Amino acid sequence: MPIFLLTHKLVSCQVPLILGQFVVGVCVSEYRNGVLLSTIRQDFQFNVTTCEITFADVQHDEVAPSGQLVLNTCGNTAITINNLSEDEADIDGYYWEFNVDGATVTANTRDFTFAFPWHGCL
Repeated sequence: MPIFLLTHKLVSCQVPLILGQFVVGVCVSEYRNGVLLSTIRQDFQFNVTTCEITFADVQHDEVAPSGQLVLNTCGNTAITINNLSEDEADIDGYYWEFNVDGATVTANTRDFTFAFPWHGCL
């Protein structure tokens, strides 16, 4: 379907509904005073595939029945979570989120150290 523009910018946001390989062709013609000055054609290839969120490989002591990772510490309120994930070149970012006594604590570093306000279990 052709799109005709009267401005100098085009912003298009499309969300694919199916997986596959797609090509979008763009043709731009420039006119001045009704005279065709130039035409540019460009093809853009889009490859749509499934994506899975990868979870960190975290050093832990056990896995709870709920699937949560358990880290044990004794006599210290500070705990460091060591991220053992490999292939750092393929990792775009880090995001940690913890619920501590009803408050959300977040961080965006590879490893995470947190000082709990008390001894005991969360």
